Amino acid sequence: MLSEAKGMACLNIYSNVLLLIILLSMATLLSANPRDDQQWYLMARHGECMEINSLVRKLPDIGGVDTPDAVIAFMQSKGYKFIVGKPKELKGEVVFVNSPEKGLDLIFVMQSICKKIIKN
Repeated sequence: MLSEAKGMACLNIYSNVLLLIILLSMATLLSANPRDDQQWYLMARHGECMEINSLVRKLPDIGGVDTPDAVIAFMQSKGYKFIVGKPKELKGEVVFVNSPEKGLDLIFVMQSICKKIIKN
């Protein structure tokens, strides 16, 4: 059972590393111009961008959040344990939030990254 849990943790780490590599490579495609839109999305396992309010399936009382900071504030207010990652290479375009306690491994991306993924 313990080795199975370690295997799942390693798989999560490898998945996040692979996604980070993809996002870092996409960072070079992003322009230095100010963003027209500041909307955040959740990135799914296969690169789909989903509305943040889809978190209501795992966190039923989260309603009304639309930014990673709002999700973080919600989790803090509930006393959940979690880790936040904000890769500086991605210029504030990506935020990772991991909470093993709640079974969450979230990747928030700006709309500009979603648009780049859809175009490719």
